[in-house]
Amino acid sequence: MNGESIEMISSELSLTIPDEIKKFLAEVNHLPKRILEEKEILRDPAAVIALNKELRKEGYYHLPWFDHFFAIGSDPGHMIYYFDLSHDSPPAVLANHDYDCIYEYEILAHEPEMLVEYLKEMAEEWDKE
Repeated sequence: MNGESIEMISSELSLTIPDEIKKFLAEVNHLPKRILEEKEILRDPAAVIALNKELRKEGYYHLPWFDHFFAIGSDPGHMIYYFDLSHDSPPAVLANHDYDCIYEYEILAHEPEMLVEYLKEMAEEWDKE
């Protein structure tokens, strides 16, 4: 994604996207091909906007979806990858529909660069299977 696309996302969702997440989004094409093919992480700004708007309107299964949650993709089981923008250093979190409380969601990484490493390791594990 380029800067213009990221600003469009920010504007459409009324979010202030931190620089480290802007960098992550700008470099999303460098993630493993399988991660992108499975749409684990979305590359299309319109798809990111649509996902976030849907979650804000409908919630996530039986749980609310907060405006400071910035969804960036999902896995085949419809678990949602998102950044929690309520923190100074927004963690990357995996929303799991099997949990009854948002505080049970798994923090995957405490910064976007760590999420990149997590996703690369996940892709490597998939390739081994």
